[in-house]
Amino acid sequence: MAEESLTVREQDFHPVKRTVELLDVGTVEIAELNYVVLNWNAVNTDLFEPLTPAVPANPSMRAEVVPVAPPVTLAQLLDAELQARVALHTVGADLGEQVEVVPESHALTVLVHGLANTAGRKQELLAALQGIPNLEVRLRTVDEATAERQAEETAPPSREVAVSGHPALEERLVERFPKVGERSAFVNRGLALFDQALAHAWALRHLEERYTTGQVGLLSQSDRQTLELLMRDHVATIRQGISDGEQFLEPILDRAPTTAVNAGSVPTEEDWRKFVHEMFQSVQEIQTDVAKLLAGSGDTQTDPEALSRDFEESVIRAKAQLSVLTDQVGGPFLSNRPSGAVPGQPETSTNKQEKP
Repeated sequence: MAEESLTVREQDFHPVKRTVELLDVGTVEIAELNYVVLNWNAVNTDLFEPLTPAVPANPSMRAEVVPVAPPVTLAQLLDAELQARVALHTVGADLGEQVEVVPESHALTVLVHGLANTAGRKQELLAALQGIPNLEVRLRTVDEATAERQAEETAPPSREVAVSGHPALEERLVERFPKVGERSAFVNRGLALFDQALAHAWALRHLEERYTTGQVGLLSQSDRQTLELLMRDHVATIRQGISDGEQFLEPILDRAPTTAVNAGSVPTEEDWRKFVHEMFQSVQEIQTDVAKLLAGSGDTQTDPEALSRDFEESVIRAKAQLSVLTDQVGGPFLSNRPSGAVPGQPETSTNKQEKP
């Protein structure tokens, strides 16, 4: 730059002209042609550059805001798991079918996976689980899983048997049911009644083992009540199954005098859990005795009177244990909440005494 000058008005020194002489370009002159003070309403927007780039309006182009889902909490996972267990219970899928409910805290979901015998059964299970939040369902039919397992291994065990070997009550069975078909139907029905009771005993024991003291403490009050109802339903079904089976076998059994069994009380949660296992063992013993009485045990002939007496004692013991469990569900098991298990919620302790 060789030379520069600035021209101003004399009265207010307002700059009106600037001259710059450049060595390589020449003289550049910048002058003010008009100077007027305008109010905001008189400003011509065409005199200025737009504040934002002019983009042709396109109604098909819209900025979408994707909401971010809040993180799944442990309480929500526990609630989803319990809802899934109740849903499966309503369709009888917790009584020996190969369907499992597995909480996956690392994946923030509850996984329900397993095998269904038929496509129709699969659809029934899917419909029961539909709508439960935070749930991932992976169900396959037996046909869909043939590449991994044999169909015979995946199907639920069946106790449909033909009368063979030497049942302890074989003579009475033959006398009462001379036709093989009728005899087989009676045996299968008797076995099925106690098998159903054992299946519910398995389900109750599984719930007791799944819901530890810490897990129960994390459940909401509503979920604890749901769990209590689920357990009560299992206990009631076991009692009904044993009673129905006992009545069904009445015509072929010699009812010997038996001594009443005092199952005692269950003052603590530890005793309650132990009682569930003892009840399960009693139901197992009943099922074993019935199998020997009706279907036999190989070629070994067993004393029918001794087996009948063992059966009666196991039934009395199981009934006494079930009566105590009925009174104690919701008591020491579901009312114990470890201190600090759920932040922000006070400890609660309730002792319910409900009749079945």
